[in-house]
Amino acid sequence: MRGWQLRELRDAATGVRRSLGRQPAVLAAQQRRDWRALRRQMRHLEANLPQPCWSPQDEQRWSRYRIQAHYLVHRGFIGPQGLDAAVRAVLTHRIPIDWVHGRLDAICPPANSRRWMAAAHGAPWVRLHQPVAGHLSGERAMQVCLRECVAQDRSISR
Repeated sequence: MRGWQLRELRDAATGVRRSLGRQPAVLAAQQRRDWRALRRQMRHLEANLPQPCWSPQDEQRWSRYRIQAHYLVHRGFIGPQGLDAAVRAVLTHRIPIDWVHGRLDAICPPANSRRWMAAAHGAPWVRLHQPVAGHLSGERAMQVCLRECVAQDRSISR
């Protein structure tokens, strides 16, 4: 479980590190702080990796990864064409959507989001946002993008 979290943090840190040179100065400074915080978490995990004792943090990790593993084993309870069908339904029913996916995500391939959004053929009620960020919602560029999406009025006349 500690190893799983370490792998996840390493992958997330890769996306954060890749985004450092592509940010405006203010965001880049925050991104460097985020990256350093991830590195501290990784060093802490690496130090505790061989520790045989079960800690309260391990209990929290176990709860989180038990749920995550459940969804991964069942492939998110979505069949092979399930997500494609969901995207088609969004398009058919003209459901306004802001799809946010970090451009430098090292865990979930951004090409999938671009492929699904290409199916929208420029529909105005579907927008793909690709902030210069990795996988984590806590990255500054991702937070800025998410806040902007929430702040915008997405009402569309049907």
